[in-house]
Amino acid sequence: MDFNTPSGLFLGGSASAILEHLGQPRDRDTLNYEVLIQDFWKYDDQEFVLFFVGRPYSWTITARGPATYRGLRVGDSLAGALTLYGRPTEIERTGDSTVATWVMPPRWYPKFGIAVTAIRDTIRSITVGELLLVIM
Repeated sequence: MDFNTPSGLFLGGSASAILEHLGQPRDRDTLNYEVLIQDFWKYDDQEFVLFFVGRPYSWTITARGPATYRGLRVGDSLAGALTLYGRPTEIERTGDSTVATWVMPPRWYPKFGIAVTAIRDTIRSITVGELLLVIM
């Protein structure tokens, strides 16, 4: 599955590698739970979520620029995702929105894989890595 980004950054790699390749994020948010700290680093066209140990564990593409390792981009058709990744493990439809996920085994929590959110067959976001929440 696509657990590295096109710029050579690897999920599970170091936060400093993200800063070296992309510079400082435009926005940073932190969620601090009793046993878990998550940092959200937002750039113009992508977001990284980091564990409390400072390692990226998910990457979300939110604009046309970046692509997955296989070449999937925001703005592509959902049919294009099916061509690149095959039949999804899970698919949910609500009105015009579709969330398709390709989950690596084992399929219990946490889930790792790729999730694509599409509206009227056009991909609006792509998440690679740990699939905690995929918002329609």
